[in-house]
Amino acid sequence: MKKKILLVITQGEEGGAQRYVVDLAKYLIQHNYEVFVAVGAAGERDNWIFSQLIAEKFEKNHLFVVPDLVREINPLKDFLAFFELIKLIKFLNIDIVHLNSSKAGILGSIAGKILNKKVVFTAHGFVFNEQSSFLKKIFYLFLERLASVFRDKIITVSEFDKIEALKYKIIAPEKIVAIHNGLDPELAKNILDKKSAKNFLQKVLQKRGLFAGKNIFDYKIIGSVANFYPVKGLENFIKIAYNIHKKRQDIIFIVFGDDGQRNKLERLIVDLKLSEVVFLPGIVPGAYKYLKCFEVICLTSIKEGFPYILLEALLAGIPIVATKVGGVPEVLKNALSVKLVEVKDIEGLSSAVENILFKEKNEENQLPVEFEMGEMGRKTLQVYESL
Repeated sequence: MKKKILLVITQGEEGGAQRYVVDLAKYLIQHNYEVFVAVGAAGERDNWIFSQLIAEKFEKNHLFVVPDLVREINPLKDFLAFFELIKLIKFLNIDIVHLNSSKAGILGSIAGKILNKKVVFTAHGFVFNEQSSFLKKIFYLFLERLASVFRDKIITVSEFDKIEALKYKIIAPEKIVAIHNGLDPELAKNILDKKSAKNFLQKVLQKRGLFAGKNIFDYKIIGSVANFYPVKGLENFIKIAYNIHKKRQDIIFIVFGDDGQRNKLERLIVDLKLSEVVFLPGIVPGAYKYLKCFEVICLTSIKEGFPYILLEALLAGIPIVATKVGGVPEVLKNALSVKLVEVKDIEGLSSAVENILFKEKNEENQLPVEFEMGEMGRKTLQVYESL
């Protein structure tokens, strides 16, 4: 009989943790597991996981919404979500509950263990590592330690997070393992060449009323792909644009993504008089296909787990500038065209972008075998089999 796995995540919008859930679900099905996926309360864009899985012929009756599972702390909704998870796990008679994201990880760990199920939690970057007050950090540490009492195994997506978890005594050393995220190398076939990618970008910008009357081929492009969360440090990306634009007017900056900080970022763009320099065209489905329109990928994050955008940039062979946070140095340890800079060092990031941009020749990055989906899946199955 097939083992039943329930993958749970708080939000279904496109992002790194969501990509992990989709890729892992597909891999598990290929390896003879029966897989169910549960996502928190659906929002405007919270159908990304479901749409991706349905496109892969995933059975719709294996997809569930947990109505009261939300990202924000809400005592009433959290209480209701806890019992919704218990009901779902019991109804499906799950063997292993595999949790992703902080809220799902806390509520689901307790719910799963109450029903005597095996519980695995993947930490895509611990919330206690975010910049917050001392009291908030203590509170988040308390919650992680409490939830870990009910966990059989924690998977971290980077060695950095594993070390942090052990430093703060989140869980015993034998119950935690680092497994890097992985990409299917076959995705390289979908990546457009530079000319085609730039033509696509021109159409995207013009469709949104941006970059009117200009030719994209007259400009070098610095790009990023990120949801507009504070931890992505996109204000710093805009400040890098300001620094470089003072010297060169043939460079533009693009961010594929969206979310609650859009208004704040747009105000900063206007304040710095960069409306014809920095563009936020919104979410671009399958953004990795168009990465070759960028001369450099620039990641300005303040906190990261093991970002897929960098794996995709390696696959596309694009030079990278990134901040030294979380698992980023692990992703880029063998990259050929890369510069790592301290967090919030705007001058350092600006110089790094310029150095790569105006270097006569950059070696082409490649995706190492250790960051392929097969490795991630194989090691995750080893965790399941060890329970």
